[in-house]
Amino acid sequence: MSETTLHPSGNVITCAGLAAMDFPPISPEPPVVPTWSELVALEPSLADVERLAIQSYRRGDDDFRCWGKIKRAFLPLVGFTAQRYELRNSTCYDVVYDHLLSCWNTGRKS
Repeated sequence: MSETTLHPSGNVITCAGLAAMDFPPISPEPPVVPTWSELVALEPSLADVERLAIQSYRRGDDDFRCWGKIKRAFLPLVGFTAQRYELRNSTCYDVVYDHLLSCWNTGRKS
């Protein structure tokens, strides 16, 4: 029996099918961890996601469906699926993830 995984579309694909997929090249990790402001300068749409995270804050609310909406908004912008080559690395992803999670948890910029 071959191993399978679930594609975001809901279709089941085999590991061989996954291995055959084309993915964009990953950029090298930056020598210095970028700041949130530096990342927004490269990808201004991140500021929109920050506003979404702040507006989604609800005191005492631990409904992670809302976090999923925020995450889906930033995934095309940073990390391995980023549109901009220089943002396709785990360091940039981690900075954005941590910043937006803090905004969502506190309802304000971190």
